[in-house]
Parts: sequence; structure tokens; C-alpha cells
Amino acid sequence: MHTHYDFALRGRIFTFRANPFTVGDEASYHYYEDGVLLIKLDKIVDVGSYQDFELLEQKVIQFDKNYIIMPSFIDSHLHYPQWEAIGGFGEDLLQWLDKYAFKAEAKYHDINYAKAQAKQFLLNLIDNGITAAGVYCSSHPESVEALFEAADEANLHITAGQVWMDRHAPKSIIRPAKQSYDETLALIEKWHNHGNLRYALTPRFPITSSEEQLELAQALVKKYPDLTIQSHIDENSQEVAKTLELFPKAKSYADIFDQYNLLTPRTVLGHGNLLSEEEINLLADRKSSIAHCPSSNEFLGNTPLNLFGLQCQRPDLNISLASDIGAGTSLCPWHTMAAAYRASRSHRHALSPIKALYLHTLGGAESLSIDQITGKFAPGYQADIAIINTHATRALSQRMQTVENLDEEFFVLMTLGEASTIDRLYVSGVKLK
Repeated sequence: MHTHYDFALRGRIFTFRANPFTVGDEASYHYYEDGVLLIKLDKIVDVGSYQDFELLEQKVIQFDKNYIIMPSFIDSHLHYPQWEAIGGFGEDLLQWLDKYAFKAEAKYHDINYAKAQAKQFLLNLIDNGITAAGVYCSSHPESVEALFEAADEANLHITAGQVWMDRHAPKSIIRPAKQSYDETLALIEKWHNHGNLRYALTPRFPITSSEEQLELAQALVKKYPDLTIQSHIDENSQEVAKTLELFPKAKSYADIFDQYNLLTPRTVLGHGNLLSEEEINLLADRKSSIAHCPSSNEFLGNTPLNLFGLQCQRPDLNISLASDIGAGTSLCPWHTMAAAYRASRSHRHALSPIKALYLHTLGGAESLSIDQITGKFAPGYQADIAIINTHATRALSQRMQTVENLDEEFFVLMTLGEASTIDRLYVSGVKLK
């Protein structure tokens, strides 16, 4: 009898074991029709078929066939101060930033406002089954303090940082390069690797960062080589043209980051819609990641990312899925996966539900360099678990009556799923929902 556990979850269990883009869908996951997941304190002790274990029934929480027990979701790129910018009407990227996003971010100099918004933001993550995220704060250190304080209390896996901007933005959110550097140093010393928190060096994009600021970013990465680096790349043609105008010596958008040694295995770049063949190779060679943001691309009218084109050229390029709130229109992972499917169809491909799910779980963990502790079920991994109710709505319940296999079931969830499908959520073995 296996006694070294605090509680067990019994039911249909799904978890990834490999990347479906490289090994194929069927070889990429474990699925137990009648499985069990053993948890002790904050860790997974074991996972497998129920028949292989002798368990104390009073420690077992059982779920019927309408539920799936799976790793919780991971969102690799979003802006928490932009919540009130969601639904900002009718602008392209640069105009949308000026009209909506920058105005929202300017409010985060107020620590009390930032704390109130940070708590609501994290509750929204929890509602949607997201326990790990790569988050952009505002340019104010108060916004980072507020987020990390709230995330630490909830024990969520949050990788976040102060957005660096020292030019080409409203005065209310510009900070001198050296000031941002000094503020970031203090934030790193206080919060980096504190519990489940990790600091991310966050230059917004080269348009709003001077050469002086990028040089300071390079120095910071040299001082703290385990920092995540997050920024944007090749989102739309207007942005790319402006970027290359400001950096005339650069061979490409990606080359700007590379010149300052900012392309590392811990670099996560949002979008990548217009990456050239040379840029794709450069990012893959540096083992950097792309955060695919299909919802915001749709909303802003950007060219959709050609996910399969990237994978065909460089299967080793790591890609994850992200909501990109606030140009993104929903935190719900099912909505983001559905948008990724639509983007793939625009390039005459069809993103399978298994691949989409990977990009929003283990693929996200790999992008954020936390795949050794979360993103799948394995002994020693943190017990970050989502219990999915596949019949959570009337529409789902009706449609699920004719589902014939697991792939179809996940695709129906992608098509009809809402936040209400998240029946329970655990992070580090603690029930949050």
C-alpha cells in the first residue's frame, strides 16, 4: 500500500511527456482512463493507473467520466496593467498603444491602485485555470511590487518585471535608463527566485528603448544570467519599419536583440508574425522562445503567425501560447487555443487540439524555464492541477454526447469551452478554486 501521500485524485488523467511537434500527437502524452495522482505537501508523488495502487479510500477524491484531471494552464505573455484596455476599438498596434494601453499603464504609479488591480488580475488567472504566467508590469516599480506581493501570497508561478521605456512614449510612463536599471536591481534582489516568483528583464521593444538602455539590459543579464528576458518582435509591418529606422545598422529586428546579447535560452519574445528565415534560425540557434499571441493578432489585424511554417523550418524552436491581454480579448485558454487554430487555418494548416494544449501547458513551462518543476505530472513536480468539467455548460453537455475520442473531446473544449470548465484548481497542492 502506498502510504506516503496526503491525498489522491482519481479519474481520467491526462499529462504530456514530450513535444507533439517533434514526436507526434499520440506519443506525446499519457492518458489514464481510470488513473490516480498522488500528492504529498506541494509535490506529486506518483501518477498511473488506479489498478496499480493500493490506496486508503478516505484519502481519495474521485471524479466521474465527465471530468479530466490535467496540468494547469500556463500563459507565457500578457500585460496585467492593460486589463482596462481590453476592447479598445479600431486601431492598429502603435495607435492602440498610444490611445489605450499607455493610458492604462500610467495609473500604476499609485501603489494602492496597483495592489487592487494586481489582486483582481490574479483572481482572473485562477478563474481561468492559469497557475503560471509571463507578465509585463508597467514602467513603475510599484506595479511590480504589487504583483509579486499578491502572487507570493497565492503561491502562483509568476515571472514578471518592470517594463523599460526611455523614449517614444508619454512622459507619464518614460523613465531614464539608469533609473530603471537601479529600480530593477532592487526588485531583483527582493523578489527573484523568491518562492515561485522569478524576475523578468522587460524592455518593451526596441522602439521605446534607447541604445543606452539596451546596453544596461545587457549588463544586467551578465550580472544575473538566470533572468528571464521578455520583449516583443516582428508583430506588424508598421512596428518593424519603425524599429529598423531607429536601428539602421541592424540586419533585422532579431539582430537588435542579438547585438546586445539579449537572445538567450531564457528569452521569450511575443508575436514573431513576420520573422524572416534568418531570424527564425537565429532564435532557434540561441534557443530563445516565441510566445504565439493569436487573439491579439486577430484583434489588431496583424498578420497571423505561421506556426507550422516555423516548425517546419526549425522544429527545435520553442513556441508557446499566450493571451496577450489587453490587446488579447480573453484569458480563457480554450479561447486562445481556438484563436490559434483559426490562425493555422489561415495558412492552410490545422492545429490539432493536442498540439494546442501542449503550447498552453508544458510548452509554456519550457518557454518560461520552469519545465523542470511544473507543466506536467511526474514525481517531484509541483502539484499544479486543473480539474476540467467537460459538461460545464448546456452546450458542452449536449455536444459531448457524440464525442468519440479524446482528441475530439479536447477540440470541442477548444470550440465551446469557457472559464466555467475549470471545476477545481490546485497550485503546489493547495486548492485555489
